Amino acid sequence: MNPSISQIVPGEVILEGDFTFASVGQIAKTSNRLVLETPDTVIDLAAVSDIDTAGLALLIGWLGMAKREGITLTFRNFPDSLWAIVCASNLDEWLPVVR
Repeated sequence: MNPSISQIVPGEVILEGDFTFASVGQIAKTSNRLVLETPDTVIDLAAVSDIDTAGLALLIGWLGMAKREGITLTFRNFPDSLWAIVCASNLDEWLPVVR
């Protein structure tokens, strides 16, 4: 499923579809505006059907851009499979995830 990113209300970004090596390039080019639009942004991953380390790299990239801009990002409904990668990489205490 092609990835998509949308904003229902200001500060809440919804991710849907596959965020994998094959698909994150297209979403990375168009997503920064939504992610950096408000000072406090929640990124909801509940509708993500597949995500791998490329998707994780996209999330970490957004986090870095947000920090440089003084924006607080929080990730919600983080997939269990990705959380296992985060924990194995010792990123669990660094990544702002609401579980």
